[in-house]
Amino acid sequence: MDYWKTPFRRGIESFQAGKYDLAIASFSESLKHGGDPGTICDSRAAVYQKMGKLKEALRDSKTVIDSQPSRWQGYARSARLFHQIRKFDAASRMIDLALERIPSHQSARRDEMLALRGAVDSAREEATKEAAKLVSQRACHFGKLPVEIANTIFSFLLADDHAYVVVLAQVCQNWRFTILGTPAFWSILVLTERHPARKIRVWKERSKNRIRELALTEDFSLTPSVLEELHKLSLKSLVTLRLDNFPITHLPANLPSIGGACLQALRGLREANVTLLKGRLQWHGKTPVFSPSVLNLNSRTDLETDWAELSNSLTDLEEGYCYGAFSQRDWYNALWLFHRNVNLAHLEIRSWYPVTTLPPPTDRELPPTILLPKLSSLKISLSLPGALLARLAFPSLTTLEISGCPPPSVDHALRHLADSKAPKLTSLAIRNSTCDPQLMIRVLAATPLLETLELSYISTVKAVLEALTRAPDPQPVDSGAPHEVSAGLLCPILRHLDCSRNDAVSGGELVRLVKMRIAEAEKCAARERDDPGQSGVTRVQPLQTLIADGCPNLDSDVLPWLREKVPSVSCVYMTKKAAAWKR
Repeated sequence: MDYWKTPFRRGIESFQAGKYDLAIASFSESLKHGGDPGTICDSRAAVYQKMGKLKEALRDSKTVIDSQPSRWQGYARSARLFHQIRKFDAASRMIDLALERIPSHQSARRDEMLALRGAVDSAREEATKEAAKLVSQRACHFGKLPVEIANTIFSFLLADDHAYVVVLAQVCQNWRFTILGTPAFWSILVLTERHPARKIRVWKERSKNRIRELALTEDFSLTPSVLEELHKLSLKSLVTLRLDNFPITHLPANLPSIGGACLQALRGLREANVTLLKGRLQWHGKTPVFSPSVLNLNSRTDLETDWAELSNSLTDLEEGYCYGAFSQRDWYNALWLFHRNVNLAHLEIRSWYPVTTLPPPTDRELPPTILLPKLSSLKISLSLPGALLARLAFPSLTTLEISGCPPPSVDHALRHLADSKAPKLTSLAIRNSTCDPQLMIRVLAATPLLETLELSYISTVKAVLEALTRAPDPQPVDSGAPHEVSAGLLCPILRHLDCSRNDAVSGGELVRLVKMRIAEAEKCAARERDDPGQSGVTRVQPLQTLIADGCPNLDSDVLPWLREKVPSVSCVYMTKKAAAWKR
């Protein structure tokens, strides 16, 4: 008896009703009762296709083909399934096999297969275009560049941060091959506390043992493995050496090929603690000559430094940091040091009160004014800035900071600044050093390029702020003269003001200062619109930063207005108690 027909009919009805799970169960039951595999599996494949179970549908379609190889239904079903899963070659093959088996009088079936072939061909063409586009997007165009151009690009990137070489080597295989194959990219070795011994070995291999710059940022005297690797490192190509917290007395033992040259360049240096040393090496055969360019000295009191000898040996300094390193009697030695280092660009002096009345040495001839043409930054604290500025000329100075110095010496320094000794000054900071407000106003009048001003812990700051608040004198309309706003307005391009830790600061002058500069900036903008070709005009800039921390008399009511008009405003009260009282 045909027991299989009943569940088969039930499966057809379930399929038509959208009950796919029940249809699958019914067709499977029909197979168990001996139903025709070709007919039943084709129907079950249709259900699987509706359910999105394409793998099971293909399996049933294969069963149909195996059981009825001469009929077209299994091939047609397989063609549709292969098209659906984007197996275009297999779909085309199944279409050809189906067309071979469809009777010629069933033109509708043949047209259906031909339409499917067109859809398969179109989908294949679209997929080919998408694949080509994806390949183009993923293609390494950088790898097609000549090696010389690629190396130049990498060199520009590594010029800002040499440590970036590790990141570049991990981008892709092509980049890694180029980076690892260029020893020059691995010529800068900076040793920190992080795996120093392993880093020496890696850099030694990748640089072909040609290290051009070496930086030691830790004291490795208690790390034998690092010292052993340093001994193996060839320094014949070394051009630059930097020591940061590495004792110079350990150089001969740890870097014997250059240690003696470094100590020779610092002969006379005994009592100072060198916390930072950087310099250049010049090789004369196998003999190196070391020229320090950056020197940071901290004071020690057990021995004295022979500055007379040291100032003769140091001639190429670009940065100097002297924190208590000079004694009171080293006035002329320090001046001689500055005189011989014309490339000095950054100088910091702390804790030095020299005796300037000593007789000058007879074996040296110092000019009345020492010219430092490249000095751009000068920071003086706990010292006598007046005495120092009186002997120095610095036409390129852009940054000056004076902190914690005696008022008479500060006034002396301001007097020299007011005499146009720093026409390019853009940043001025006076901290914890009371000064004559009129002298400060003269300095501000002589520095039209000033952009940053800090006056903290200054008892006379109120008069200076009032001067900054004064608007320029109006010019007659018919005068014919250009609008030189800088002639009557102090610091026309001042953008950053810090008046912290001053009891005299109140909200009134700050509001007037901000309001006046906004108004003048708008006037300048209007004049530029009316006369775009005008020349010789300094455009007033509104404040961008205002810092008034620790000013107890600054009324909090003005803060919302200040924050609305100035992009960055800081007003932090000195204590929580003071803040609670004010607010």
